[in-house]
Amino acid sequence: MKKRELLGLSATLSNMNVSGVKFSYFVVKNLHIIKSEVDNLQEIRKNILETNSEKDKKGKPILENVDSKTGIGNYKIIDEKKFEKDMEEFNKLLDEEVRLDFYKIKMSDIPETITSQQMMAIFNLIEEEKNGKV
Repeated sequence: MKKRELLGLSATLSNMNVSGVKFSYFVVKNLHIIKSEVDNLQEIRKNILETNSEKDKKGKPILENVDSKTGIGNYKIIDEKKFEKDMEEFNKLLDEEVRLDFYKIKMSDIPETITSQQMMAIFNLIEEEKNGKV
């Protein structure tokens, strides 16, 4: 699995709201398995943004278009060419393969309420059952 796909899997698993003890365990277990890798990638991205952003008098990155409710905004980038170069390197990193020992789940343990988009995200984490079902 590529690191880029790992970020997508993390987002999907984090936002899953389905019931069932076995499936909930599957979600939480895999979030723990991928946590350090995802945290590392997010930290690298944050460092790129902060390194390439304009700073205030206290050395904190300046944010633009800040949402008054969430406090989320965009970093004010000072050197677009350096930022683009750094992001190209980050995208190369995202295209690298990562090998993790994921916790698999049987098809029979997946809740009926799962969406096709969620199913697609976990497809490679479904183990084949003895009767030949995927």
